Amino acid sequence: MGCGASRAVHPDSSRAPAVRLRAKRLGGVDPRWDVPSFEAWLAGCPCVRLGFLRDSAPTSRAEVPEGEWIRKLPKGTGVDGPLLFACLPAAFALLRSAEAAATERAALLDAICSKGAEDGDLVWWDALAMESVDARAEAFRIFTSYKAQAVVLPKREPPHPRASCPSVLPKRALLAPPHPRPVSPPQTPS
Repeated sequence: MGCGASRAVHPDSSRAPAVRLRAKRLGGVDPRWDVPSFEAWLAGCPCVRLGFLRDSAPTSRAEVPEGEWIRKLPKGTGVDGPLLFACLPAAFALLRSAEAAATERAALLDAICSKGAEDGDLVWWDALAMESVDARAEAFRIFTSYKAQAVVLPKREPPHPRASCPSVLPKRALLAPPHPRPVSPPQTPS
């Protein structure tokens, strides 16, 4: 049972060799086409199948059994095989309460199902995939692959009606120093 009757249309991947050649001429590998590096990253920051996400309703990494993680992409993922959806919520890489994660999960499923996703399609969601706050530094790697379709969830519910800004920021958030007060020029006696 899938989320919708129609299947999402994939962009033609025939440009991949030309872009790969151009990247080699520039002296590097374009991360969009670097499948081995992407899969090595995915092994530590895995995704799940849409059917599992919908039926089991997990909201944290601890709620996903080991056998449900997809650490290696099936052949043809994102082109002529299963789709890979990468979720970019407003609370990306932030710790969430179970209630906030459940609300975000529902919005994610609505967005993905509106694209005609099926149970075998893959979903990468930071609330499940990242094992620790240290994984946040490399979390944007999911959005560099041509195999992934980004799902943006721009709205974010506050964790608590009276929560202050510092309470919702990650512990390692970098805050800009306060602006120095302007210094008035010295007064010359008249």
